[in-house]
Parts: sequence; C-alpha cells; structure tokens
Amino acid sequence: MSLDSAIVRGVQLTDLEGPIALDPAGMRFGAPAVAADGVGGQRLGARVAGGMLLVDGQVTAGPGGRFTVNAALSDADLERLTSEATGVAHGYRGRMQAGLEISGSRTGSHSLTGRGQMRLRDADLYELPVVVALLKILRVKAPDRNAFTGSLVDFRIEGPHAYLDTIELSGDAISLVGAGAVDFDGGLDLTFRSIVGDAKTQLPAMKRLLGGASGQFMLIHVDGTLAEPEPSTEAFPTLAAALQKLQARQSAGGPRTALRP
Repeated sequence: MSLDSAIVRGVQLTDLEGPIALDPAGMRFGAPAVAADGVGGQRLGARVAGGMLLVDGQVTAGPGGRFTVNAALSDADLERLTSEATGVAHGYRGRMQAGLEISGSRTGSHSLTGRGQMRLRDADLYELPVVVALLKILRVKAPDRNAFTGSLVDFRIEGPHAYLDTIELSGDAISLVGAGAVDFDGGLDLTFRSIVGDAKTQLPAMKRLLGGASGQFMLIHVDGTLAEPEPSTEAFPTLAAALQKLQARQSAGGPRTALRP
C-alpha cells in the first residue's frame, strides 16, 4: 500500500506505505503480512504530526475478530497531535515518543490486554488539568512553563483500565514520581511523591527508595476525572498505616503496644 495522505480519527497520516495481506483468515499488515513469503519484516509506516509511526498487526475474520497491534511513535509534535485528535487547539507543547502492544477482540473493551510506554521531552505541560491540580497542591503558581518539562509513563492495559506502573514528571526545581490507574471513561486514581531539586540526579535514587521510608513524609493523591481532577494530600502515610494496624489489633483484642517517641 502507498498513500500520500489519509485521515484516521481526525489525525492526518502522510506518506503511508507498507505491506498489507487480505485472505479468508483475515487481514495482516506490516511484518506479519510478508512473513508467510519469507520476506524481511517491513513495517507499515507513516508520518504523523512531524514524527514517524510504525505499525505491525493482524485481525482475524469471523465474529470473534481477534486482533493484535504493535505500534511505535517517535518524535511527534504533542501540540499538533492532540489538536488533530480532539479537534480543539491545545497548548500542550513537546516532543512525544511512545510504544504500544495491545490485543483484544470485537467483544468489547473487557478483552483488551497490553502494555506500553510514553515519553515527553522539551515539554510545556502546565495546561493539563491534572498538572494544574498538582501545581496548586505544591503551591507552584500556574502557569509555570518550567514546572515540568518532561515525563515518562510505563503502563499496562487490562480490560477497560490502564494501570500506570511508573509515572515521572520531571522539572528543574521539583519532580513527581508515582503510579496509579485510569479507566477508559477518564476516572483517575493516582498517587505521587514529590522530589525537590535536580530531577536528573535524584530520580534514579528516589525510584530505588520508593519501597522504603524515603519520600513518605507526604503523598499526593489525585482522584476525580481527567477533565476535573481532585487532588488531596496525606502527611506521614507510613505512620498512619502503623496507627491503623495498631487500632485494628486492639479492636480485635490483641496485646496493647505503647507508642514511644
């Protein structure tokens, strides 16, 4: 296939080129389309928002309609991509890199499984509602274009939910490390720890210590939705967990333990 231009869900693809195979079993595109002929695995490629999109996948025929897609996006313009995808102009600036492996069927979103990663660099993210809410909690005046200039998200997809196993929002003065979940309706359940100082040197050390006492002085929780996030803070969460455990023990009639300073 070779197309000069195509529009997919509002997003323009240009220089779309690569192998596609159709037969009674279904459709294959990219490397799976030529695998049966023993030819090297050329991927289906296109230019998207100034970046490059490469895709492989297949869809089986029949009522089940099982599908598998493997996609990689490199150096795309975030502002252009989000504006085309939503039909609304946004000020989310930066360069985007992403990878996604996903499979499922026509039966519905509950059949979806997958994993991926998204990375932004040279970014201005202050207009994102979630970032605005975080800046208010951190008492950083918005708009602050230098608050977070990069991000990294590792995620899993299980049914209608995306589990964000690693979230990093990095800036020169302050950074956030966290995890959480987002459902396909936009519901949020996120938790962050803040890091003050140079993120480049502190993020690796902070990630190694997330399971310990470091970073336990305050947690930032974000609930609500992507459009209307609801942030809150929890001070000394390790101490709170210890107190809850003690209270549960005492309620069950266990031995009483005195708290010592």
